Amino acid sequence: MLRESNCPVPTGYDDTVLKEYPYTVLRVEQQGRIWRVETDRGPKALYSYSGNTGKVNRVHQTLEHLAGRGFRHLNRYIRTRDGKPFVLQANNAYVLTDWLPGRKADFCRAEEVLLATKALAEIHRLGTGACTLTVPGDTYDEKYWHNTLVNRCNEYHQYRQIVEKRSLRTTFDNLFLIHATDYENGALEALKKVAAGCRQLTPGGYQGQVCHRDWREENLLIAGRRLSIIGWEHCGTDFPVTDLSRFIRRVMVKKGDWDGATGVAVIAGYDHIRPLEIAEKEVLHGLLSFPERFWDSVASYYRGSVSAATALHQLQQAIGEEQRRQTFIQTVAGYLQG
Repeated sequence: MLRESNCPVPTGYDDTVLKEYPYTVLRVEQQGRIWRVETDRGPKALYSYSGNTGKVNRVHQTLEHLAGRGFRHLNRYIRTRDGKPFVLQANNAYVLTDWLPGRKADFCRAEEVLLATKALAEIHRLGTGACTLTVPGDTYDEKYWHNTLVNRCNEYHQYRQIVEKRSLRTTFDNLFLIHATDYENGALEALKKVAAGCRQLTPGGYQGQVCHRDWREENLLIAGRRLSIIGWEHCGTDFPVTDLSRFIRRVMVKKGDWDGATGVAVIAGYDHIRPLEIAEKEVLHGLLSFPERFWDSVASYYRGSVSAATALHQLQQAIGEEQRRQTFIQTVAGYLQG
């Protein structure tokens, strides 16, 4: 039974939630978006999700799918005394997991990048068959990323046309126009690679696999040589190389340099555990070739989502790194096409 003692309970959730679990609660402490719950059976983590339970069910099924195939380095949902994976209270779904030890990974450390690479490849390898997860609304669309880049290229072209018609231009406008043609051509070439890779997939035959979709340092906990994975809120069925490409970009941003050797090491380490198909290599090449940071700065500025000064700084950074980024792409292409 749950002990009804004077344990401090933070605001933001119904304290009857913890009564659904067969633990004695000793202490509860809010840490950011979650609560650390000290119990007679070790520390636990309590998460709260608003809205319907579809996302919670999707995450639960994904974690169980991976655990059933032998991947243990994750925070599975602890079942209530009634065997349910979550507690529903006042339109919020609460889940309890073990509190996983460790500090967040550091992508500047080669050994930790390697650990993260191996774990990502294992998740994708073991995630085969994820299309059988019966979660409403979580269907795999093999054209999603191709269509995403098409929309970005179209939006980019529209911004360029608008700026070209302006009689009065800002500093951002002028710098954008100087480089607009080169980056637009680069974006279109990247789109062609992604399209070519997608065409090589068997129509309707590639159903996607489990993807984490938020593979960042904060969600990768290092304890000794062990790496544990949290932050599964966005997981679902997807094209694995999209996870891989975003991971590589984050490593490059953290290192502050487009290091081709590191990029190749990540892809080779991944490829060793989960061999990449020819079509996947083509898509990966295209995703990494897309001028993401330049496009982000342009879209952020013209959407008004950041200040003019911030957008200009981001644009200057993207332009300043372009030569190194191109060298990186050529190095990675050499491995992918070898």
